[in-house]
Amino acid sequence: MAVYHPQLHPSCFCHLLHRLRQPGLRNRLSRGVPVTSILEEKKSSARERNGTRHGADPRIAESDAVEPLRNPLHVYKEGDPSKSAAVTKPHPAARSLAEIFPPQHVQEWKPFLALYFPIGCLVAAFRMALWAALILLDRQWLTDDDSTIKVLLFLLGIDVRWHNEELIPAERHVLVSNHVTTGDLMMLYKRPQRYVHLVAPGLPQRVTEVRSHRIRMQIACKTTFMQLAGAGQTDSVHLFPEGGMTNGEGMMPFSRGFMLFAQRLPVVPVALRAGLPWGLHTHTLTSSFAANMFWFCFAPWVRLDAVVLQPMQFCEGNSKPKFVERVQRAIADELAIPISDVTIQRKREVVKLARKLDKM
Repeated sequence: MAVYHPQLHPSCFCHLLHRLRQPGLRNRLSRGVPVTSILEEKKSSARERNGTRHGADPRIAESDAVEPLRNPLHVYKEGDPSKSAAVTKPHPAARSLAEIFPPQHVQEWKPFLALYFPIGCLVAAFRMALWAALILLDRQWLTDDDSTIKVLLFLLGIDVRWHNEELIPAERHVLVSNHVTTGDLMMLYKRPQRYVHLVAPGLPQRVTEVRSHRIRMQIACKTTFMQLAGAGQTDSVHLFPEGGMTNGEGMMPFSRGFMLFAQRLPVVPVALRAGLPWGLHTHTLTSSFAANMFWFCFAPWVRLDAVVLQPMQFCEGNSKPKFVERVQRAIADELAIPISDVTIQRKREVVKLARKLDKM
């Protein structure tokens, strides 16, 4: 019986991220080439370098090359002390990373996309300046008026379409949805109700200070959660329980933060789909917020389809983890995508390793 080690060593992530920066390997990974095949190239090239450059004993060279990667990616047959019959298998965590995070912003540089690029850069600059102006000016007639919002969405190239919108309660509620692009929040500007959206720390302070937008952003912390869960609040709440973006082909597990509201308010799952032309992606696994904004604004148009699912009410005595799982499962089933075992914490670890590599 084979023994399978459940953890993936950080050195594998480091090597994977380093190789992902090479366009050829990014394309291979996006076509489904196993992570371990890429890692095996490291072994082979290291053996050749050690044997060719230094004239070393091949056995020593191979040992030196393999040692850094002798980690939980390997499965050894029981009763084989020499480990010579090692079988390499892709680990689910590494495989899931490639499946739910785009390897690059542009999947393929086609002729028309290359011709559009200089125009797209000008469009992106205009739209990013417009975003900044809307935040700095903070005027209600600009960001909380239906007519003006239609014009803004047109200028930003965003086409928002709600489906089953009648299922959303008129009273206060909690919207939870998956997260697929930098501009997903724009779907809320098409709603007549005002929402408080909870964001992760790190955004400029000015973003959380706006008061005249249809959406108010607040830092997701325990104090904010307790304030919004208290009596006397009137605005509905929206959050992305995944904690980060994916490519829409899978979901990261939901966090349980929205359960603070679920004990009093109905939870409305929203399945979000995004469509961009030419195989563009607004983000990658390690891209910065600025890069994400650029590529979102660069696309000539972005279509967001928000499908409202049946509201759910949590009952005292029920299991909170099971309720969270039921909410996410409803979204995943609507989108016909899997729920990955890669958490937002794992993603952050990988991004942190990537930044260390950039400094080396």
